[in-house]
Amino acid sequence: MVVQAKEKKSGIKKHQNRNAQKPLQLSACMIVKNEEEMLPRCLASIKDHVDELVIVDTGSTDRTVEIAESFGARVYHHPWQNDFSLHRNQSISYARGKWIFIIDADEEFVPSEQRTLQDELALAEQKGCDALVMRVRNFASGGTEEVCADSLRIFRNTSTIRYEGIVHNNLAGCTRSGISMGSILHYGYDQGTDMARKKFERTAMLLRKQIAEDPDNPLPHMYLACSHESLEQHREALAEALIAVDLVELREITEITYLRAYYTAMRSLILEKRFDEALELCVKSETRFGDQVDSLAARTMIHFETSDWVGVIESGKRYQRALELYRTRQDKPSLVNVASFMDEWKILGWMGISQVRLGKIEDAQEMFSRSLEISPKPESVCGRAGLALATAGHLDLARYYLEEARRISGGLKDSRAVEALFKIAVLGKDESLAKRSIEDAFSYAETPGDWNRWLLDLADFALNHGDVRSALMMLAGIVASDEYNLPARLKLAHILVFHDMIEQAVTHCDGLLRILDLPRNQTLESLSDLADLFLKIGNELDSRGEPNLAAISRDIQQRLRQQARTPGRQLQ
Repeated sequence: MVVQAKEKKSGIKKHQNRNAQKPLQLSACMIVKNEEEMLPRCLASIKDHVDELVIVDTGSTDRTVEIAESFGARVYHHPWQNDFSLHRNQSISYARGKWIFIIDADEEFVPSEQRTLQDELALAEQKGCDALVMRVRNFASGGTEEVCADSLRIFRNTSTIRYEGIVHNNLAGCTRSGISMGSILHYGYDQGTDMARKKFERTAMLLRKQIAEDPDNPLPHMYLACSHESLEQHREALAEALIAVDLVELREITEITYLRAYYTAMRSLILEKRFDEALELCVKSETRFGDQVDSLAARTMIHFETSDWVGVIESGKRYQRALELYRTRQDKPSLVNVASFMDEWKILGWMGISQVRLGKIEDAQEMFSRSLEISPKPESVCGRAGLALATAGHLDLARYYLEEARRISGGLKDSRAVEALFKIAVLGKDESLAKRSIEDAFSYAETPGDWNRWLLDLADFALNHGDVRSALMMLAGIVASDEYNLPARLKLAHILVFHDMIEQAVTHCDGLLRILDLPRNQTLESLSDLADLFLKIGNELDSRGEPNLAAISRDIQQRLRQQARTPGRQLQ
């Protein structure tokens, strides 16, 4: 049974009150269930732009109906029947307007500054359009990620235009569409892990049912792949996406909507480092759909990951051209989904790194500059630019970008950037920078993980380039934080002995004996006695299968023997 709730007064435009004979122009139609948190924002965003609100409630137990009625909506009650299109069409059946505007409770309408919805409907009438495409901006990860999709949201209220599909319902029956300059903000993908899991379970169940009923339809396979990807189930996403792609290719479908299947498969293949297969999909996509933003973003990433620097620049330029067409809506209306809408800064960064690799430093700096202008993570751009320049030997420029990354982030947060700046300091003999870089290194090493091997490598780099001071600081820091670090103690003792700091070396010799569980009760009366201890340490390390460390210990022993033969040298 259907029950119509009482219609209450609101601020919704009442054209019919001014002219009882004049039909309503625009009806907003919705289906809802337990949407008390998000519904007020949605209704507030549309109430001044439509002539009526029509809502089908499918079983709310919270304040959803009360909120809807407070905005003047006509609410109809239908039990949920696991069929989105059924309920969407029910809402349309109650509409009295000439045009329908579809919106969901977790969305917000943003009107165009250029023209009103009423102006757009008048223009659509003139051009003979029966639908308008509106851009939907889908937010995720706390609003830091955005996926854009063009969607048919406004259409004529006729019996020939209706929704199909039990989930991810698609509008059928439109013959000619125009562009609405308004947009919709969608927050439904940004409601936390638990909500995402519940949404996946509901959606996946309906999609599997649709696949069972129509296995040769690529659409539910594509949407199921997207659902798996939303939970980072990449293998499952790849399997379903490839089925969808094969069906599209078999049936020679050219609808741009299906690009999403190709892109989902590309992303999964890239994550698995199956770059050749991913590139083959890019070619298939471009052959079928032309140059599209997402496929070109994927192609650029593939070239970057495979060190095809020329390919990065060429596909990056094509990506930028396609993105500009999409942003300015210079192309004809198309129901394309753009997941890489906010990735331009990354692609500019990749192009900059590629220019560095090709030796075109001025072009690289231009790319880095453009990336920094739009990047939400400027420290990442600077860090990557600095690393690329350091690898290519442009140390002054590298230092500038790495210092910027440090300044922006309040300290380097990438071990590669810490390492690069330390090496620049060592090579440039900059004691101040080296000291700060060592502090950054130990600060970074406080994070979970085994960082001692990395710190030891930095100490070796300093020692191999003649920076004994930095090597001592690094090794002393390792021992201070881990007194049982045998390699660090041994290398520290080696430096101390070879720089005639014998007393300090004795302390570390005792530490080495303790670590190796060797006798420590010997009284040292000469350098020869100390040399004998390092010989024992070397022999023990050999017996434990550590020939490289044993060689260091014997080198210390030989140095001490030489010093013992020097007249006047004795253990203090």
